[in-house]
Amino acid sequence: MAATIQSIEAILVDIPTIRPHKLSMTTMGVQTMVIVRIKDSDGLEGLGEAT
Repeated sequence: MAATIQSIEAILVDIPTIRPHKLSMTTMGVQTMVIVRIKDSDGLEGLGEAT
């Protein structure tokens, strides 16, 4: 039998930058990252990251 996805969790994390990034409209002092955790019915778990 094939495993099925049991849960998907997305966590936002604000990580400070080494130095402020100046853009035309604002200055960024942090970068938001998305951490994704997926668990399946066989007990396997995977993590992923995106900006």
